[in-house]
Amino acid sequence: MAFFCCSGIIPSLLSSTLIASKFKDEKNIIIIENALTKLFLTPYKKTSGYEKIIIDLILKSSSWDEVHSISFENTYVSIRRLLPFLPYVPIESFRIIKNKKNIVSTINKIISNTKLKNLVVSDNSILLKYFYKKKFNVSFLEHGAASYRSGFQKRDFRYFLKGIISKFSTLSLNIKVNSIYLSDNCNSYRSQEKVSNNNGVKAISCDLSSDIKKLYYKFILNFKEKFPEAYDELVFIRNKSKHQKMFIYMPTAEMISDKGYYQYLQDQLNQFESDKNSFFLIKPRGDDIYRDYLNYFNLLGLEAVTFKEEVNLCIPVEFLTMFFESSTMVSSYSSSHLYIRWWLGKKTIFTEVKNHPVNKYLVNEYNAVRKDFLKLQSTN
Repeated sequence: MAFFCCSGIIPSLLSSTLIASKFKDEKNIIIIENALTKLFLTPYKKTSGYEKIIIDLILKSSSWDEVHSISFENTYVSIRRLLPFLPYVPIESFRIIKNKKNIVSTINKIISNTKLKNLVVSDNSILLKYFYKKKFNVSFLEHGAASYRSGFQKRDFRYFLKGIISKFSTLSLNIKVNSIYLSDNCNSYRSQEKVSNNNGVKAISCDLSSDIKKLYYKFILNFKEKFPEAYDELVFIRNKSKHQKMFIYMPTAEMISDKGYYQYLQDQLNQFESDKNSFFLIKPRGDDIYRDYLNYFNLLGLEAVTFKEEVNLCIPVEFLTMFFESSTMVSSYSSSHLYIRWWLGKKTIFTEVKNHPVNKYLVNEYNAVRKDFLKLQSTN
């Protein structure tokens, strides 16, 4: 029996393909963490409510034996942000979870009703530290670029402080994990790293490309049935772009002002060939639904569209590049560059605006796959 606990669209997608290749002879059960997260002392912006629906459609398009969904509210508190003068605090952040006791009790009941053999958890899981037991054989599953950090586990003073805190609380802060499933098909630098089982998390590199494509075809049929108007919008855009060079543009929302974005976009577009016959589909993230990106393209005299059907914003861009077969994805740093190449064998256009202040932040944010992006640049 294989038991999964996942948070977000990408882990849901990957776990749904992983069971077809690695756990096809097992009974497969999944818990989905549907977290509504608020940031402490930060204005809370509404995000699209369709992410959960897209996850449900992904799971429906796979062959799970049991699906459990747990919704909860939590507040994220960053100690690093509140206390920047204490860079070596043992715990960088924590969460205040509403009705935590009931949530953990629900998970324990689900687990107690199964003969748990393998526990596969997306490495961005919020709840794992609350229900983890030493008897579990835990493997991680990637959730994005941060999953490709080095597998070596530092046994510094923070590690031992976390152990002490764990003994006097219900939290498990130093969870024993031996491996992580990566979807890179042996293409990333992380999968080539050798680590000791006693002091590191071994990368298990998987080729999920064929299973991802199979999942997509089932997903798009289920999507058409559940959201006919949104599907018709996809078809309309595909027909509209038939005789043009189509790009799927993913904006960079982080720390760029509305006023400054026009120049940022121009710097990106100057890095590749686009002309009056080019057609851009603007695909922001589901939590980036306020900025009028279409206006910037209009100012540049370029033809572009945005989704009017909000659910389409939450479709993974990897799936969109399959629906719009002749399209090319364009963006600054995004793990989608790597996924589109690793999973689908398609080229993307990586537009790094090196002279913009935000680039320093992006380089740090994607440091785990920095070498992979440099390799990606060399093959453009």
